Amino acid sequence: ADTHLPVIVRLARTLTGARYAALGVVRDGGLERFIPDGMTDEQIAAIGHLPEGRGLIGAMIAERRTIRLPDIAADARSGGFPAGHPPMTSFLGVPLQIEGRIYGHLYLTDKIGAPEFGFVDERLAELFAAYSAVAIRDAEQVARLESTLADLGRAQAAETRLATVFNEVSDEIYVFDAASLRFLETNTAARRNLGYTMDEMAERTPLDLKPEFTPETFA
Repeated sequence: ADTHLPVIVRLARTLTGARYAALGVVRDGGLERFIPDGMTDEQIAAIGHLPEGRGLIGAMIAERRTIRLPDIAADARSGGFPAGHPPMTSFLGVPLQIEGRIYGHLYLTDKIGAPEFGFVDERLAELFAAYSAVAIRDAEQVARLESTLADLGRAQAAETRLATVFNEVSDEIYVFDAASLRFLETNTAARRNLGYTMDEMAERTPLDLKPEFTPETFA
C-alpha cells in the first residue's frame, strides 16, 4: 500500500484533470493517513498540519458516499480552508470501499478547464478508489498474516525449547493416558532404559514393559 497509494492518487488526478488530489485512510472513524498530490512542498509546508477530519472531509467520513460539488465554499458542510491552503473550487470525493467496508476516501479538487467534475470523472475516481481499497485491504491481510506467523514462530520456539529440556533430562519421563495406560510420550532416557522406540511403546502399556509396575502404581 505504501508503494501503490501515492501512484494511484497521481494517476487519478492526472486522468480526471484535477489540479489537486489526496487520499485519506480512515480507521475507527478518524483520519489515519493523508496522501496529497499536486501541491508543492512549499504549499504543504505553508498549511503546516494534516487535515483534522472536519468540513467536507468530515462529511465524507460520516456520509460514506460520493460527493460532487461545483463550488466547495457554497456547500454548508464546508468548513473553509486553513491559512496557507491554496484556493479550491470544484470537488469530487469518493469512498474507498470494498466488500462493504470503507477504508478511506479519494479527494479531487479544481477540475482544470471545466467548472466542475463530470460523470466520467466520477466513474474514473470510483475505479481508482476501488484499487486503493484493495491495496489497503491486502496490506492489512499481509500484516495480520505476518503477525500470526510471528506468533506461531514464537510458540514453535517455546515448544522446541520444552522438547529439548524434556529429552535432555537424565530422569525417565513417561506420559500416558490415565484410562488405557497407553503411552503418549516418553523422553530419551526412558526409551534408552526400556530399549524401545516411541512407536513400539505406543502399542504397549507400562505393565507390559516394567514387571515391577502394578495397577496400583497408577491409581
